[in-house]
Parts: sequence; structure tokens; C-alpha cells
Amino acid sequence: MMRDPLYSSEPATQPLNGVAFQLYLQRHNLSPLDVALTAGVRYMTVWRMMRALPIRREDETLVCRALFRLTGEWFTTPVLTRTDLSHAPPQRHS
Repeated sequence: MMRDPLYSSEPATQPLNGVAFQLYLQRHNLSPLDVALTAGVRYMTVWRMMRALPIRREDETLVCRALFRLTGEWFTTPVLTRTDLSHAPPQRHS
């Protein structure tokens, strides 16, 4: 049986929230591209979620709402988010 390369990236070495997101997509037979298009976010955002890398809080909301629209089931695993750096005060270097 040939595995989809999007899901074959050694889940044992990934944080559990990335694995949980990949399993959610598999269980509902969703492609990351379909999720990104439905959510109105970049594909890279969904890719980052699959690998448990931080995304913007606003994007997390959009993706979770899109997942609910596509499946009728909320994705409840915590997603690693970061604050938008454009709103952060400039750092001073000494």
C-alpha cells in the first residue's frame, strides 16, 4: 500500500498536536490544500499545523472554522500559535 507523502513524515518524531492534526485530516479524508482553500489561508499555514509549528492565532481560528464546515466536527487539539510580529514593538539593540 502506497502512503500519501503528506502523511508519511515519521509521526513518532513530531509533537503530538501535529500528529493529531494529520490524523484528523486522514479520518475525514481531507487534503491540506482543500483545508487551506476553504479557510482562506495559505497552504503553508496548514503545512505548519501538520508539523506542529506556530501559526498566527487568526489563522488558527480560520482553519478550525473551515474544518468544522468541512466535517461538522470541531478540531479540539491545541494548536501552537504566535502573536503577529507586525504588532510587536520594535526591539532595541544595545
